[in-house]
Amino acid sequence: MKHPPHKSSPHAPALPLVISIGFSGARLLSDEAVGRTAEQEAAYEAALTVQLQAILGQMPQLLGLPVDHAKQHFFCGLSQLAIGADQCFTRACAALGIPQRIFLPLPWDAYRMAASSNGTPDFSAEQRLVADELLKSPHIIQQRIICLTDDRRARLKDVNLEIVNVANVVICLKRKGTVAKPGGTQDMIDLAVKRSTPVLELTLSDANGQPQLEQRWLPDGNGGPTLKLADFKAPALPHEIEAMPKLAASGQPPSVKDYAERLKKYGSAQSKKHSTWFKYGALVIIVTHLLATVGAVIAMEMATEQMKDLVKIILGFELAFLAVGFLTHFGLHRSHAVRHWAFCRLVAEVARSVRSIGSRHVYLEYLFTLPLPLSLRATLRTLNVLHLRDTRSLPQQPWEDLRNTYVKTRLIDELENSNHQIPYYRREAAKARKWHNLAQWVFNVCSLGAFAVSLTKLLVKCHCLESLPYEETQSLCGALAVILPVLAVGALSLAGASDLDARTYTFEDMRDFLEQKKEHLEAATSEREFDKLMLETESRLLGETATWFSRRSFTNVA
Repeated sequence: MKHPPHKSSPHAPALPLVISIGFSGARLLSDEAVGRTAEQEAAYEAALTVQLQAILGQMPQLLGLPVDHAKQHFFCGLSQLAIGADQCFTRACAALGIPQRIFLPLPWDAYRMAASSNGTPDFSAEQRLVADELLKSPHIIQQRIICLTDDRRARLKDVNLEIVNVANVVICLKRKGTVAKPGGTQDMIDLAVKRSTPVLELTLSDANGQPQLEQRWLPDGNGGPTLKLADFKAPALPHEIEAMPKLAASGQPPSVKDYAERLKKYGSAQSKKHSTWFKYGALVIIVTHLLATVGAVIAMEMATEQMKDLVKIILGFELAFLAVGFLTHFGLHRSHAVRHWAFCRLVAEVARSVRSIGSRHVYLEYLFTLPLPLSLRATLRTLNVLHLRDTRSLPQQPWEDLRNTYVKTRLIDELENSNHQIPYYRREAAKARKWHNLAQWVFNVCSLGAFAVSLTKLLVKCHCLESLPYEETQSLCGALAVILPVLAVGALSLAGASDLDARTYTFEDMRDFLEQKKEHLEAATSEREFDKLMLETESRLLGETATWFSRRSFTNVA
């Protein structure tokens, strides 16, 4: 089944979406810094911070975002926290209230004590204290260690690679006339240009002891402080959910709880609507074609002069059944009901999973390692940033209480018709097994029945069953020989359209997995063990839905 390509909507998204700004910059801001006092160097960095703050404040205009789009997007910074430009960028983000994620090539304690290849420390003792204070800033929502290799340059290259992978746009600050080093700012520029990620290149020079920045966008090479990047593709919601009710812009992104709840409610409602349309449509297609076949057989058997009028009526019904079946199939195909059902259910499950993590301050890595649709990536990144932002400042509750709450509210609530995962998979596994067995029973009975009537026709034809009336037996067996195979195939087709084979196996497997994980969670003895088990559980739960989505999106009524 061919699906329409994703097209970005010209309208502002219904929900705010994050635009991630990657940053890399020179560690040493000026050759003259060696001769400056600490106060002079601090003043120089403060002046550079003000200029970076102005650029970040103008970013919606620089990216060419329309006013309505600008209100429905917010920014998140991505950088290391080295001395020099990185720290100026961090202070600029803090001044503007832009959340920031710190990507590190080493754990923080090792990072702040690292040294270059010639043995020169990356941070002086005073600079370590400054960096430690910056890291405590409430706008920093994550420290993420990217690489643990022993090769210093490889570590820096890996950080650059990950920043470019996540960023929608990159800002790179270079000193005028300096030579590029492996793993440095020029490395990030080259990588971003190669991947068609817009780069705002800032070239730093001194003007009477004050920092001066030249701006130009790469890869087109145009410059100028008023340049707009007109072809920037702002993050967009998938077209399957872009019609959801718009969340009014309030100046601040919503909480992750509210964001996920809106996605869950809309996704669940749309999933239910499209699944109902598909299930009833599949039933109508199969039943109408079965009735049309029965009508054709009856009309054939009644093809006498006396039954002419009745045969006309039967043939009329046959045409009507065929027309209804065909139009229903055409409607399902044109509406992409299966695709919309699968996608909206996936959206609802993503939101439910993020909401289930609760107040745990953890990176939602599984959202980006699972094979989820590319069109959903902007929404996933937004959920991740909002989750990190909201949980960064929450008071830490005893992890045992959070563990018990997670197990109860996510896995084992035994209320009737509960959608908590273990009772849900127990119930759905039993239901899928029952319908699978029924479909198999219908197929077996109809197939064996068709074999029996065909054998009876043969025996009557060979005069082996002379006690049976020849004409009547041949007529009845001829009709059943057509109808019974159609019933058998109809049972298999309905089972295939309902995904019964895969549902039976998957639900039973998930039931066993979750019951095992529940035991492991209840036996957890540390906070890290709990976080690891919880993320494994969420990854498996969402992974099952992602696999179902991939399979279901191409299911048709055969």
